[in-house]
Amino acid sequence: MDVVRARFTDYQFTVEVLAQEVGIGVSYLREIVHAHYRMSPHELIEVVRLEEAMILLCENHANNLYQLCSNVGYLSLRTFLDAFKRRTGMTPTEWKASLHGNGKTEMEIEKAVKLLWMKT
Repeated sequence: MDVVRARFTDYQFTVEVLAQEVGIGVSYLREIVHAHYRMSPHELIEVVRLEEAMILLCENHANNLYQLCSNVGYLSLRTFLDAFKRRTGMTPTEWKASLHGNGKTEMEIEKAVKLLWMKT
C-alpha cells in the first residue's frame, strides 16, 4: 500500500509497475491484494486516486477538473470522470456541490470517502 500511496499520482503507474516495484509477479500481486482489500490491484490504484480527488475537492484545491485529474494520476479526463461517477454515482462537480450545498460535516465526508473502499 505504501508504494501505491507514493506513486498513484504518476499516470504511468500500473499494476505491472506495482508488481515490479514490490518484486513479485502480477498474478501473485492480484492474490495478495484481493486477500487484503477484496479488490483487484487496478481497483486499489483507482480507489486511492479517487480518494485523493475527493479530499482535494473537499479542501477546495480542485477548481479545474483537468488539473484535478492530472494531480491524482489520470492522463484522460474522460477516464477520471467515468471512474468517479462509477464509484460515487455523481460527477466530481455534483459530488462537491452535494457536500457544500448540504453543509456536510467532516465525519459525513470521511464516511463518503470510506465508501469508495466498499464498492468493488
